[in-house]
Amino acid sequence: MKKLKVIFIGVIMLAFVSGAAFSQTDLFNINALQRAIGDFADDVALSLPFNSTMGLNWSDAHIGKFFPSLPPHFGVGITTGFTTFGNGSFDGVLNSIGAGGVIPSELTNLGMPMLGYTVDARIGGFFLPFDVGVKFGIIPPLKLDGYAIDYLLVGADIRYAVVDSKLSPIKVSVGIGYNHLKGGIAVPLGKGLSFEEPTTGYKLSLGDPKLGFLWGTDTIELKGQVSFKLPFITPYAGAGLSMAFSHAGYKFNTNIKVYDDQDTEVASGIPNEVISALNNMGITGVTSNGFESIKKEDSFNMRLFGGISLNLTVVRFDLNVLYNLTGGQVGVTFGARVQI
Repeated sequence: MKKLKVIFIGVIMLAFVSGAAFSQTDLFNINALQRAIGDFADDVALSLPFNSTMGLNWSDAHIGKFFPSLPPHFGVGITTGFTTFGNGSFDGVLNSIGAGGVIPSELTNLGMPMLGYTVDARIGGFFLPFDVGVKFGIIPPLKLDGYAIDYLLVGADIRYAVVDSKLSPIKVSVGIGYNHLKGGIAVPLGKGLSFEEPTTGYKLSLGDPKLGFLWGTDTIELKGQVSFKLPFITPYAGAGLSMAFSHAGYKFNTNIKVYDDQDTEVASGIPNEVISALNNMGITGVTSNGFESIKKEDSFNMRLFGGISLNLTVVRFDLNVLYNLTGGQVGVTFGARVQI
């Protein structure tokens, strides 16, 4: 698990390797930042619901009944992999505060990989031909050289076999699932930044700022799957249609000082007119310790998935490929499980 955490941090932080060296431009445009965070939220609405569907894409469209059945059918395993995320919006946010260009250009077309993992479990139904699956993946908040990251993915589904005969290797199921994904990364941005609030003319100085990207999604998915069981392998394919409720944004943790148009520090804290003006821009939670801006996006998403498993008695190894029809993102997962 420790190795997985290190790999996860290493890939995600690839986009921010020069964050600590930031300070080449200490005055940024707050309007540009707000526009960039809107693009970031749009990317999240396309990419995160897709990422949340990792796990529970087992090769068998139906694993069989738990009761009455001998042996009872159930399984447990682990899935890990990645889906792509359009890196342009990440770079756009950083560029709006003068820290752009840190994401490798090689990722421009492919998109930045978003890693994930889940522990999966599935149990067959009682009397009726259905099965129920649950998944859980977590990386508790971690800090490394001023950076911080956290990750949580949980979900469940229920599938009903519409074609499941002992006389045929073909199985077909339909089901419904729910996924909850949230995460974030915090990046240190040097000793200081500042921006001018455009409607009031006050300048806000941000001391020792840390920029946190925040994201999350809840998805409800209808899905169907077909599998063809052979002696040692099981090829399979499926499709899903989901409704997602997502959010994304940023949070600055910093010490804020306010200066008027004469560059005189305002001793009474942040004026109410400045707070109101920032609120009107979509910036909330404004205090002397920071502020945030979160945008919500709802979206429909369609995906295809499929692959093949290697079946060794009660041990299965899965290779699964995913494609997001809505946004064009791709993904690959690998799984290993014990299944009876």
